[in-house]
Amino acid sequence: TSGGAITLQTRTTGYIQRAIDVLQFQGDHAFGSKETPETFKADWIVSTTAATQYEPDLRFFANEVDGTDFLINNGNGYDNPLRFYRDLRETNFDAKLNFTLQTKGVNSTKKTEIKFGGAFTNKNRDFTENRFELINGRDAEEYNGNIDAYVAEDNLFDVTVEGSTIVDFFRGNYYTDRTQRTNIFTANQDVWAGYAMVTLPIGGKLKFIGGARYEGTDMEIFPQDSTIFDPILAADSTATPGVLQLNDILPSANFIYSLREDMNLRAGYARTLARPSIVELSPFIRVHYIGGPNVIGNLLLERTLIDNFDVRWEWFFSLNELVSVSEIYKNFQRPIGLVQDFSTQNLRFRYENLPSAFIYGTEIEIKKNFGFISEGLSKLQFTFNSSFIYSESPLDSGELAIIRQFASTRTTRRLFGQSPFVFNGELANVD
Repeated sequence: TSGGAITLQTRTTGYIQRAIDVLQFQGDHAFGSKETPETFKADWIVSTTAATQYEPDLRFFANEVDGTDFLINNGNGYDNPLRFYRDLRETNFDAKLNFTLQTKGVNSTKKTEIKFGGAFTNKNRDFTENRFELINGRDAEEYNGNIDAYVAEDNLFDVTVEGSTIVDFFRGNYYTDRTQRTNIFTANQDVWAGYAMVTLPIGGKLKFIGGARYEGTDMEIFPQDSTIFDPILAADSTATPGVLQLNDILPSANFIYSLREDMNLRAGYARTLARPSIVELSPFIRVHYIGGPNVIGNLLLERTLIDNFDVRWEWFFSLNELVSVSEIYKNFQRPIGLVQDFSTQNLRFRYENLPSAFIYGTEIEIKKNFGFISEGLSKLQFTFNSSFIYSESPLDSGELAIIRQFASTRTTRRLFGQSPFVFNGELANVD
């Protein structure tokens, strides 16, 4: 409702058909002598995936109601009835190879384990969308609240066109092609990776696990309408819209100290990254329903780098039972969030890189079986974990300017997509 007597009604009707085909090969190999079996191991996996998503007739229908009167008028800030036909096809290739070598530890009877390997993934996506708008002809039956009658065959007609001019559009409703070429695109993503790590026992109680991973990224979006790049390049001729070419080194280090045989204290650091998804990096405009906000991708998105710190205490009071408490902190460089786009009069959101963000919090995990009640319940296990998180990221400059108009001093908000708490529980029969 707009606050007066007029109410906007909007409806969405859709059907999605999905299919996925997976072909996978994997192997495990061990090498060694009778005296030192499995001192060198290798494992590999190769898989291909073909996925399709077909949306054959997504329908949006909106109208105003003023008392007993019905009206369809896209001049009042909403669209005429729309129909979408979408087809998404994606192929993935994934290959990984890992090697493991065991040697003697440092001042310890436990073995040192060295692992190294590589991976390659390729993703190709092809997305098409056709969009049609239902236009109300002059002599068409007026909408009276009955959608079936309004879109009935006897209320529709073929438009007569001479050259590029419509000469006959007065008899009834007709459909016109409103396909947005910017919503049709192909995309390709290649990621090369290599890593090396070591698990090193130091003395009888301390263990070090550390290493580094290299990731090279080559990602590109190819919209059918390449003129969408023109205003970006006009503003910055050095920009590379729809392209991500990256080389990242991601180190990690963890120390595990055995407080006693069934209790550990862990401290760790790791750098990770988050790439924009194809949808986020593409020019695709998503419409969830008529009258609602549009969401648009951003061809200039960058990847996010994340520095992860954690301290964890864990107690394994039996083979399948534990209690653990962790304190975590994460620092984000250029996190991706959804912000309001004030460059348009319609309500629209876009994906944007914010300067930074951070989170910290506590995680708790419990695994407990019911064998203490009776032997017959020894395989019944309860698992519970929870997280309590505080997060903070700066407001986008456009949002901040609007908020300042209301004399607000707030300059930050919760990190996009981050819940302040998460709870999971499971009761299962475990062998």
